[in-house]
Amino acid sequence: DKSGQSFRLHAVPLGGDIATFLLQIEDLTDVVALQGRLHRAEALAQLGTLSAAVAHELRNPLAGISGALQVIEASLDIDEPLRAIMGKVQGEVKRLDSLVTDLLAFARPSPVKCGPLELEKAVFSTLELMNEHFDEIDIRGSGVALADADKLRQVLLNLLQNACQAGARRMLVKVANGRLDIEDDGPGIPEEIGSELFEPFVTSKTRGTGLGLAISRQAMNAMDGDLSLRDPGVLGGANFRLTLPSGP
Repeated sequence: DKSGQSFRLHAVPLGGDIATFLLQIEDLTDVVALQGRLHRAEALAQLGTLSAAVAHELRNPLAGISGALQVIEASLDIDEPLRAIMGKVQGEVKRLDSLVTDLLAFARPSPVKCGPLELEKAVFSTLELMNEHFDEIDIRGSGVALADADKLRQVLLNLLQNACQAGARRMLVKVANGRLDIEDDGPGIPEEIGSELFEPFVTSKTRGTGLGLAISRQAMNAMDGDLSLRDPGVLGGANFRLTLPSGP
């Protein structure tokens, strides 16, 4: 039904005067959810294998192309008009190399090393890197969690970069034990892709791999946590929740 629950109904005719049939209702919500997770895990594993193969085939040719472009550009005069064209081509090669990097990160995630982490300090040290891109970053609360500091940093930077690219100028981060709520004042997430937002290659950007949020959720799951999209908060833009184990 619309609430996301699944049921199985059995109607058994009785033929009696008092009761004409017996109706049995079986709640299958957990079973259907488990089957969905298993199918998704299998599909992601297959996609990861394909992504790794594609990335491997692309990386060496891209390195060769980039090297050749650098040699050609170095041979041109400073005022040569072709330099601008070569620069654009080099930019596209770098963009493809970034795609290869994302594919490999998705296909072969690094192992996690979780330990006690003060979330407020971790958030503050990460957001310092993005201060110049926003008019205001407000961090409220404090808390601890068991997490891999590097992977959490990766997730936070990805969310901040997405917000910046969407035009957000204000960020609000609410910290609690085992939880971070991150919201911005950008345009938010289009409703038509909200349910598929964390799937690989799904994006609302005109350019981009669509792997950032898939990699971010993958990283959170590897830490026994989760990344989810919530309804818009006080700033009216995108609103994400990061959940992590709060301790032993």
